[in-house]
Amino acid sequence: MSAIVFGSTLAGATTFSYTGAVQTYTVTTAGEYLLTAAGAQGGSGKSASGGLGALLGGDYDLTAGTVLDVVVGEAGGNQSSTSNGTGSAGGGGGGTFIYICTSGCSLQSGTTILLAAGGGGGAYYATAGGQGLTSTSGGKSSNSAVSGGANGLGGSAGTSISGGGGAGWLGAGGTSSQTGGGIQTGGGGSSFSSFAGGAAGNAQAGVGGYGGGGGAGYISSNTDGGGGGGGGYSGGAGANYVTAGGGGGSYSDAAFTNLTATAGDNSGNGSAGILLVQADETSATPEPSSLSLFALGSLAALFIRVRRDRFNHLA
Repeated sequence: MSAIVFGSTLAGATTFSYTGAVQTYTVTTAGEYLLTAAGAQGGSGKSASGGLGALLGGDYDLTAGTVLDVVVGEAGGNQSSTSNGTGSAGGGGGGTFIYICTSGCSLQSGTTILLAAGGGGGAYYATAGGQGLTSTSGGKSSNSAVSGGANGLGGSAGTSISGGGGAGWLGAGGTSSQTGGGIQTGGGGSSFSSFAGGAAGNAQAGVGGYGGGGGAGYISSNTDGGGGGGGGYSGGAGANYVTAGGGGGSYSDAAFTNLTATAGDNSGNGSAGILLVQADETSATPEPSSLSLFALGSLAALFIRVRRDRFNHLA
């Protein structure tokens, strides 16, 4: 994901790229903010691409002193080429999350998720991974045999040389218990608060991306396996042997306005952005009188789409 460069008149504009750790943003000026999130792409197969991540953006009122936690998803690992003309599968892409932590920051209390963008599923050989979705539920495997998660839970894993399921906000992705015969299943992605990607079954299979992507499966006899599911609000399905993983689901808090959501639109690592749109009248910091935005990459396009109705001088 290419970085966004904001004009010098836009004090405090911040973008986030993948780091493999939770990042923070402290609100210094109360007002209306544009928050955006892009899920990461799933890992590729030998001749097919991983699913693209979802893009979400909208306006949200924030008070001064609020601390936002930001997790930016990592692209799923690609499969390695093999000598027998086939190949194992790619890992699921990680989801991107913006949330607020208070009172110890646990899922049971003190955690409010504002925005989550689903990562894409891992591809198998010539079958593309499932795209990150705008619905809250995660996507099925490419042959619909394995289901994604729902209501914030992780995606399921298959039963045959399966990739791991993508993690959801409230639960880890599934991992198959199948063993023996050279079978090495992929690990399910981890949910809040580690957000770790699932392990690959073998070095020739793709690992799951940070942000809860599931790792791809592997079997030694022919190196084939199933793709990992994408992380997201609900995780995508980990796929069975010779099929691709499902994309993760997305979420936005009900208080958002002017929301834009696009499935399967971000390649590479994920990204996130925070932009002050309108300061409260009681704030000591006035709204910027002019704005110049120079953007590269699909997150930049999302900023432009969401704000085009108000700022016709965006470039």
